[in-house]
Amino acid sequence: LGRIIRNKDGQVIAIKEKEVLTEEEKKISEINTATYCFEAGWLWKNIKELKPSATGQGELILPDLVKIAVDNGQRICAHMITDLDEWVGVNTQHQLDIANEIMAKRLANR
Repeated sequence: LGRIIRNKDGQVIAIKEKEVLTEEEKKISEINTATYCFEAGWLWKNIKELKPSATGQGELILPDLVKIAVDNGQRICAHMITDLDEWVGVNTQHQLDIANEIMAKRLANR
């Protein structure tokens, strides 16, 4: 998983994908859940600035928008979750089954 990179003041300055992390950055425990909120006008204006990623896959990745914003003097906010079930990656049937179990338990405990 990618990591949230902060400066010495605790401000988010980058989100880096796992493929391009340094050994020091791999020690960071704050991960990127790939959930983003952008002001629509800003997003459409800046998304065209994205370049193929350094991951070697040539894809355009949204975390690069964080660097664009920081480079333009904008402050980035990150929300930290305490319940790890608040975010679950779903890429396989097994992961979907796990997510459904979590949701069923929540609904049953209402």
